[in-house]
Amino acid sequence: MKTKSAILALLLTISSGFVLSQLSETSIREIASTADQAELIKESSTLTKDEFFYFAEILVDKLLELEPNSPNLHYRKGFLRLKVQKDYTGVISKTKQNSKEK
Repeated sequence: MKTKSAILALLLTISSGFVLSQLSETSIREIASTADQAELIKESSTLTKDEFFYFAEILVDKLLELEPNSPNLHYRKGFLRLKVQKDYTGVISKTKQNSKEK
């Protein structure tokens, strides 16, 4: 019985930590407004890898404000648009429009 109680306590501790560490749009926007460029790139890469595409797009938008002519960032933005919006034709036309403006 002690073993079951210990396992249950461990599971509750782990699951409560997971719930508390969930990302929020507010926390991502805070990171976007306070982090430096290197940290933004690292965080957006991590979020993309973990499939938090919407949050990664917020950080990439901030990066594009800092470096609007970066082909790498435009690639990231296009990739994230495809993942978030699933509007393939819209993403392609917007990407073409952005490349003509440069």
